[in-house]
Amino acid sequence: LNGVSRAVAARHGGLFVDFFDHPALGDALFSADMIHPNRRGHAHIASAVAWALSGHAARHGPTPAVASGAG
Repeated sequence: LNGVSRAVAARHGGLFVDFFDHPALGDALFSADMIHPNRRGHAHIASAVAWALSGHAARHGPTPAVASGAG
């Protein structure tokens, strides 16, 4: 599933943040059902997504809408 998701993101110019082997991944990041992230897990996800977005912005600059002040 990760490979397909990565390929779709690449094909459409999206970002893919892979959590499959994330170093912080562990039982402490999941709710009692061990499927959904808890608050700490969501914080790690948000941090990784923000890091990916900042790296993208550093490489590519702001989008035209942001650069022009629109949107």
